[in-house]
Amino acid sequence: MKCKNIELVIGNFNETLPKTLSSIEQVDLVYFDGNHRKQATLDYFKLCLTKKTADSVLFSMTSTGAGK
Repeated sequence: MKCKNIELVIGNFNETLPKTLSSIEQVDLVYFDGNHRKQATLDYFKLCLTKKTADSVLFSMTSTGAGK
């Protein structure tokens, strides 16, 4: 599969996510894998909602103990 227009951003979500979102028009696919605390994940999700379209997909991997 040869995908185009994919950018892997590595770093602290609090620093990289707002900066990345400010530099793009929309998000098509967002996969969060990092801070699994409930509030942090919700905050990241809400930030991405500002750039979503009807076809956007956002998801995060969480564990049973998330949010504790």
